[in-house]
Amino acid sequence: MADEERIYALLLLRVPGIGSRRVNRLRDRFGSLSAAWHAPHWELLRTPDLGPKTLEALEACRKSGGALDEARREAETLDRDGISMHLLGDSHYPALLCEIADPPAALFVRGELPLHGPMVALVGTRAASSYGLRTARRLGCELAERGVIVVSGLAIGIDAAAHAGALSTGLTVAVLGSGVNHVTPACNRRLARAIVDGGGGILSEYPPGTPAAPGQFPARNRIVSGMCHVTVVVEAPLRSGALITADLALEQGRDVMAVPGAIDASQSAGSLALLSQGAKIVTGVDDVLEDLPRDWQPRPVRASLPRDLPADEARILAALGADPRHVDRVGTMTGLPTAVVTGLLLVLELKSFVVQLPGNFYIRHP
Repeated sequence: MADEERIYALLLLRVPGIGSRRVNRLRDRFGSLSAAWHAPHWELLRTPDLGPKTLEALEACRKSGGALDEARREAETLDRDGISMHLLGDSHYPALLCEIADPPAALFVRGELPLHGPMVALVGTRAASSYGLRTARRLGCELAERGVIVVSGLAIGIDAAAHAGALSTGLTVAVLGSGVNHVTPACNRRLARAIVDGGGGILSEYPPGTPAAPGQFPARNRIVSGMCHVTVVVEAPLRSGALITADLALEQGRDVMAVPGAIDASQSAGSLALLSQGAKIVTGVDDVLEDLPRDWQPRPVRASLPRDLPADEARILAALGADPRHVDRVGTMTGLPTAVVTGLLLVLELKSFVVQLPGNFYIRHP
C-alpha cells in the first residue's frame, strides 16, 4: 500500500453508513482522510450529511483500539492478493470518472486498469437473444482491435459477450457491484480470470469481501458510464439496468448510442425507445469510433490470419458459427471424442479462431 491516506480510506469505508460520498465530503472538509479520522467530535458534527447514526458508528470505530492496526493488515492483504487501490484524484484513477457528480472515493482493482485509450461501455440485457450476443461480441472484438478499451458489468448475457469479444483482440475492464474477489455469477469467474490474464482489470468501489447486493448495481452502473466517452446499449427491454446506465450517461454529459433490433422482440424495446428519443444508431464499429476524441487515432485493423489448419482443427472450426455451441454438440457434429474436442478448442482459442463463453459454449471469432 503506497501511503497512509489509503489506510484511512480503508478505515472509513468500513464504518457503517459511510460510503464513497461521505468519504469524499470528509476529505473535502478536512483536507485529508487522516485529518478527518483524527478530527475532534465537534468538528465532525459540522460535516454536511454526517447524521447522528453515522457519527455514532464513526466514533465507536475511532474508540476501538485495534481499528487502525486492522486497516493496516487489510492493506497488506490487498498487496499480497494483487489488488491495487486508487483514490479519487490519483494518477491511476480514470480522469473521466473524476468529473461525475458522485465519483467513487476509491477503486479496488484486480489486474490492470488500462488508461491509455478511450473507453466505451457496451451494456445490455442478461436475457439476450442470439442476435444481441452476436452483436455484442462483434462490437467488443472490433472496438478492442482498434485500441478502444471495452467496459461492461460482467453480468451474463450482453456484458459477458462484450467482454469475450474484446478479449479476443484487445483489452476490457469489468466493473462489479461487489468486491473484486467476490465475482458473481459464478459462471463468469473464468471470464473474470481471463480478463485479468489478458491485461485488463476487474474493479469495484466496494472493499474486497463485499458480497453483491441489489442496491449496489445501480451504483456500479454510474461507474460503467462515468469511465467512458460513449455508452452503447446493445439490446435491452424497457425495464433494464442497461437503460439505467444510459440515463446515468446522459446525466454525466456522455454520448448514448443504441443498436437497432426487431420491433417485435421484447429484448429490443428499450433500445428502440432510446433511438426514438434521439440516441445515435449503431450499425457498426465506425458509428462508435467517429464519436471518440479527435486527438486519438484508432489502431489499424490487423491482417487476416492464415487458415491452413490441421484437419481436425478445421473440422471443429467448421462446426462453429456466430451462435454459441456447446462443446458436447461440437463433438457430436465432428465425431471426435469430447476430450479431443476440448483440447483442440483450446488450441483454436489460443490462435484467436474461437472465443469461449461461460458454460463451455464456443463461437467462431467475430
